[in-house]
Amino acid sequence: MRLVIRKIRGMRDILPPNSTALTRITRIFRETASMYGYREVIPPTIESFELFALKSGEEIKKSMYVFKDKAGREVALRPEVTASIARMFLEELMAKPRPIKVFYIANCFRYEEPQKGRYREFFQAGVELIGSDSILSDAETILLLDEYYERLNLPIEVIIGNVGIYRSILGEERIGEEKQDRIIWLIDKGFLEEALREASGKASNPVRVKRVLEELSTIRTSSNYDEAFREGEKLLKDNYPAALKSLENLRKLLEMVEGATWSKIVLNLGFARGLAYYTGIIYEVKSPNINVSIAGGGRYDGLIELYGGPKTPATGFAIGLDRTLLSLMEAGIEISGEGSNIRVLIVPLVDEAIKLAMGILRKIHSVGVEASIELMGRSLRRTLSYASSMKYTHVILIGRREMEEGKVTIRDMARKTQKTVDTEKLIDEISDD
Repeated sequence: MRLVIRKIRGMRDILPPNSTALTRITRIFRETASMYGYREVIPPTIESFELFALKSGEEIKKSMYVFKDKAGREVALRPEVTASIARMFLEELMAKPRPIKVFYIANCFRYEEPQKGRYREFFQAGVELIGSDSILSDAETILLLDEYYERLNLPIEVIIGNVGIYRSILGEERIGEEKQDRIIWLIDKGFLEEALREASGKASNPVRVKRVLEELSTIRTSSNYDEAFREGEKLLKDNYPAALKSLENLRKLLEMVEGATWSKIVLNLGFARGLAYYTGIIYEVKSPNINVSIAGGGRYDGLIELYGGPKTPATGFAIGLDRTLLSLMEAGIEISGEGSNIRVLIVPLVDEAIKLAMGILRKIHSVGVEASIELMGRSLRRTLSYASSMKYTHVILIGRREMEEGKVTIRDMARKTQKTVDTEKLIDEISDD
């Protein structure tokens, strides 16, 4: 029986046109981040498992590719990139002038149940801004994210909150950081009742904390921001002064970005993100075409200190490129290509024409136009059928007569017409079409 080796479950082959589209949305991200002054870094695919377990604990092993290398070290395929950037900062970037602004494009891995829009290998793009505690830093990252999706022409909403509100409330209720992480994770996953039970079970004032968290979860608006902030202030002002300060930071952020963004901004005081390292402003991007977030980020002022560095403020976001591409496809939005839409197939009809065909190939490439030489030795009828199926716009035919006259025959595949022109006028003829 013949052995058939198949790809591993949860992995995929990305083929054209999806591979081409993924490359293009990646290029657009690279251009957008660069315009904001971010510079690309390329972290390693494999990191020490401890890098990810330090904040998330041993539980994270269940959703990661973790193994021992030949030296017996416990290592992991990265599940995300922010932790790698924090390590990179401590090893490579601490002496650089602040703020440090970097971006990355990376494949990541999670051992989770595959489903639509979720794979065990997936692609992320993101930015990290390290060294500034200014709210303007958070505003800049949101504007960058917004501009990226505007360039893709993908309608989105950006949901904004502040996890510092939750951390301040739970801290003032004498709930420890590890339990805070658990409660915030439950809120993020939509298990509000369980989160309220755990919070009230540990709080110094169980009735109060349950009431405040429950009422916070209902404050959400995309237009009446002032009223939402007044409701939040009323809830917090008598018992949670630190949370009130986080609410005020959120107000300042919204004032900065309101009117400057292309997307719809949603203020949600009940919004939480489950990653344990977030400390302040948080946000995520939703697309109406798929029922999952396609990007998200926020402030993480304690992560670098956790890894043994000095207390260093930082903020950033990650984009799910796979989900973004899926959203574009579901919305029927075509990603425009690079350069010319002209595609040329050059067909030497006799062996003596091959050398000339290669020279023409290089000449067409020199003006940024895609061109290939027919390689299969097919009949002209089959070659033209192939060119049509592969969406070539022009076929250049070179036979003995064309060689003798210093000409080529150009067939326009859309119009189904052809003309014979001087070789030196070839580029002009293709461009005019």
